Amino acid sequence: MAKCQKTLDFMWKSTTSASGDNHNLESEKHNEANGEASSSAGHGTTTIKQRSDGDSFDPNQVRGGETPIQNQTVTGNLPPTEPLRRVHDRFNQKWTEEFPWVRYDSEKRKMFCQICDLAKTVNSFTKGSRDIQRSALTRHLDSQSHRDACGLRGLRTTMTRAVEKFSDQQSDGQLGVMRTVYFLAKEDLPDSKLTKMIELQKLNGCEAFEKCDPYIHADSIHDMQRAIADTVRGELGNLIRRSPYIGILVDESVNITVHKKLIVYIRIISHAGPKTVFLRNVTVHNGTAETVMDAILETLRANDIAPRKVMGLGSDGASVMTGKHNGVAARFKRKNPFLVSVHCAAHRVALAATDASKRGKGVDKISDYRTTINNLYNFYKYSAVRYNRLRQLSEAMDTSDFRSLKEPCSVRWLSLSRAVTAVNNIWSILNFELSEEAERGNATASGILKSISLYSFVATTKMLKDVLAIMDRLNLLFQRENVDLSAVQPMVMSTIATLQEMCERPFTGVFEREFIASYNRETKVYDGVTLRYAEEVNIQAHNRTRREFIQTLIGNLQQRFPENEVSILRALDNVLNPNKLPRDGNELADFGEASLDVIIDHYGQVREVDSGESAGAVIQEQQLRAEYPQFKLMLNGLRHMPFIDVCIMLFKRVSRNISSNI
Repeated sequence: MAKCQKTLDFMWKSTTSASGDNHNLESEKHNEANGEASSSAGHGTTTIKQRSDGDSFDPNQVRGGETPIQNQTVTGNLPPTEPLRRVHDRFNQKWTEEFPWVRYDSEKRKMFCQICDLAKTVNSFTKGSRDIQRSALTRHLDSQSHRDACGLRGLRTTMTRAVEKFSDQQSDGQLGVMRTVYFLAKEDLPDSKLTKMIELQKLNGCEAFEKCDPYIHADSIHDMQRAIADTVRGELGNLIRRSPYIGILVDESVNITVHKKLIVYIRIISHAGPKTVFLRNVTVHNGTAETVMDAILETLRANDIAPRKVMGLGSDGASVMTGKHNGVAARFKRKNPFLVSVHCAAHRVALAATDASKRGKGVDKISDYRTTINNLYNFYKYSAVRYNRLRQLSEAMDTSDFRSLKEPCSVRWLSLSRAVTAVNNIWSILNFELSEEAERGNATASGILKSISLYSFVATTKMLKDVLAIMDRLNLLFQRENVDLSAVQPMVMSTIATLQEMCERPFTGVFEREFIASYNRETKVYDGVTLRYAEEVNIQAHNRTRREFIQTLIGNLQQRFPENEVSILRALDNVLNPNKLPRDGNELADFGEASLDVIIDHYGQVREVDSGESAGAVIQEQQLRAEYPQFKLMLNGLRHMPFIDVCIMLFKRVSRNISSNI
């Protein structure tokens, strides 16, 4: 057998990008033009590489980040050599000694991190990493995600030890301590109050705490709270995974340290019905649409929620959220074209009312009225002596419905109504107290007194009491936990009709009628106070202001609640709400076809997303049309059920693959 000699020279090259993620392995042969040729097995001398730690080198086990290799010459019979190739899919069992948390799935050919799995952390090693290299394990070990998971594991260990410490005590006592710790967190109370709360429960005769040591270190309390929070997040994650679709509700705010925050809630579907839960409170550096969108996407990624699973977005209607081209809703629709954006109905009602009373947007006379109330509020707010004197005077005059003065803050929906109510209840007392302040030489009190003793001020107070009561009822209806979308437009139209009647017939409200009945036009006296500027010309001027304000309010409601708004929601209501079905059986056959076309056009088409990919249709048109006639008959027998209960029942049918497209 002819001898051949072949020299193998392996060059190790590792390059790392800025993030430390890229490691490349290169193997090069020496120039074969020197006359060296590969042949079959024979006796000869072969030069191979060996690790500096003395272990033999296997090309198939080459991984990034290993120790340098040294040259060593070995002689003897060697098998034929084959061309080297990159190998990234062979797992070395020795890695489990260095990384005991790694688990390799030979069928899927993926590596998993057991610690991250237990912590329910979302990263490449919980989904399964195909990068079968030691360097990948090293990078994961140093990652922030893995370190956080290790911290949670330590928390669970601490919690386990705490539970073991309680094991010799009564189980009721253990539960009592845990419930108390949970209560502290829910009510935002300091951890140091736990000892006092346990002692209080003992004094109240709670036998569960008789054998419980109340003196628990603050660190242990904090650990228990974090462990409970981890459990709550795990349960929330299960609910999110079981919900086929979700909706998100976002709003911006600031905390006590004036840091801008984005509050994120989600609306999920379960067999118990729809449920709204808090998800995250995110710090944002500014309020731009790009920043808010990035914060929402990061929150979704952290909770393993795909953007295409989000079908609804609720917001306050600011331009940042609802801008046509670059608002958050528009940006989200590029990732999920099936998403429906909804502006909070209660907020729209509040904006319609406040805009009607703002200078430049609404009626200037109403804006002047707000200014007078603000001045009155500030006059008493910054003087405890004046405020106590006002309260004492109210008690002396036996005003049982005395209410503290309220500031008409524009960002609080019902504040203007409460401020008007407070002024209406103590108007005569305010006149008396301000008169005394004016006699003492207080110029501010004198100016405010002149303003509140005007005929127009008193008449506007009565008018606003009647008008804002109507708006408040509408506002409170929209703040209920479960609002029937089908009832939004009818309630708005009913409110508009009531306001229209008030506009056409002056002094038809309850408080306006009371004012007209008590006011003496000859003496110009009301409630013991002579009103200023109460001539006929002033009365007519107030009537014009009243009419202008109510008409502006009606226009704002019509603008913020257009009849053709969110046609997809109206179509869904027509198709799913049994109360929308006609009573006549002949009409039932053709009912809902137009609404079905709207639904199919929105959910039944393949659409493109910003990544260039296609988003598959949510429903199948042919199956939906085939199921709908029978579905209407079934729905016709559910008229007695509330709409929310009908929706829950429909979700259960979908879960059992009955009328799956409906």
